[in-house]
Amino acid sequence: MSVKLYHGINHLTAGRRVETVAEMCGVEVENIRIPGADWKQPEHLKRNPFGKIPGMETPEGNLFESCTLMRYVARKAGKMYGSTPFETAQIDQWLEFFNTQLMAVFPVINRTTFGYYVYAKEKFDDAIKELHDLIKVLDAGLKDSKFLGS
Repeated sequence: MSVKLYHGINHLTAGRRVETVAEMCGVEVENIRIPGADWKQPEHLKRNPFGKIPGMETPEGNLFESCTLMRYVARKAGKMYGSTPFETAQIDQWLEFFNTQLMAVFPVINRTTFGYYVYAKEKFDDAIKELHDLIKVLDAGLKDSKFLGS
């Protein structure tokens, strides 16, 4: 059985991040795009019990959550996930930063920009300011990284 990645029709989904890591690591993944109407169907709920995307079928079983899937792919390839426990922890640290800090502001900015949210100037401006502050932390944290900061 090959690795199958189930994600949305729209290419701006969390599944696209997993797809990108797989491409960069040279891990062959079968990309299966499913419409939103199918996310809550019993077949997909086996892959992601929350009825969201992405979901992944592997020879070992099903997985969900994009950061988990990216870690799985990197570990499977033996690439992009550090060579020591400390390096791996650093990667996990920045994945968690992305998932908890950046992803808290991205929806407001993206959905407002693309017309899914009604424009609320104060909320949008606050999200942009917070994003700028977060990017400063990210830049400082990765400035000496031989892979991402230089």
